[in-house]
Amino acid sequence: MSRSIFLSDRDVRWCPGCGDYAVLKYLSDVLAEKGWKSDEVVVVSGIGCASRLPYYLSSYGFHTIHGRAPTIATGIALANPNLPLIVITGDGDACSIGLHHFLHAVRRNVNMTILLLNNRVYGLTKGQTSPTSVVGQKTKTDQEGSVAKPLCPLTMVLSAGGTWAGRCLDVDGVLMKKLLHSAFDHKGTSVLEIYQNCPVFNMDSFPSKSSQNERGDPAYVSVWLDHKLQWGDKSFNAMNQSWDKSKETDVYQGSYLQALSLLSQDYVPAVGLFYQKEEPIFKSRASICENGYQKACEKLLSWHS
Repeated sequence: MSRSIFLSDRDVRWCPGCGDYAVLKYLSDVLAEKGWKSDEVVVVSGIGCASRLPYYLSSYGFHTIHGRAPTIATGIALANPNLPLIVITGDGDACSIGLHHFLHAVRRNVNMTILLLNNRVYGLTKGQTSPTSVVGQKTKTDQEGSVAKPLCPLTMVLSAGGTWAGRCLDVDGVLMKKLLHSAFDHKGTSVLEIYQNCPVFNMDSFPSKSSQNERGDPAYVSVWLDHKLQWGDKSFNAMNQSWDKSKETDVYQGSYLQALSLLSQDYVPAVGLFYQKEEPIFKSRASICENGYQKACEKLLSWHS
């Protein structure tokens, strides 16, 4: 199936060099590869540069209000939990005014895929500090440099009990498509953070895919579920080799994954699939609650009679 069936006839309007173009391309590629029809997919966005994406896809879509895309999407998921449902958001949209909506959708395990495009700056409103801006980053609202520690979206997802967490670069189409396929196959909330530079307001926030540090080591570590990391031609297990696997606990695993998600540009950022776990989706839990409520009502009526 051709990706063209998922592209609308609207002129795509982002700044030249913006990573949103790549996300649109690889997302439409994967939607076609999944064999879905354009009228079987819903895309919901909030406010920001990335949130224009529903206009450029030939599918059902909602361009909602600032930070509330996960809330609108939750309503859609409850009405039809089997519908391919995608939320497009940015670091400002999801991690500031929409932070509580974002995290509650994650902890409820609503059946949706959230694509969080992180460029560490407010782009649409012309270059202000965002919740993910790094310390010392100079912006229009912090001309001497940001003094607040940045939020890490994936760390928050893991802390909220998320069931799928991944990260990639906008310029790495192979990894992005692999992660998108995995995210769409997951039942529950899958959160894919996409690193991207803003060509106008924050161009050098992330190193390129092929760049190296001053020692000649690769700029990124690749990880995929089993804790085995790939760093250039080096492959190693990040867990202590003497660790007794029989004593491994969710607490230890959670601490390891959160530390991995926090690797910053000062060290070696990690990309890949961090975590995946199957748990009941929010609709299933809602049905259980409805059944319990119904039984309680029946019992009260029997007492009254």
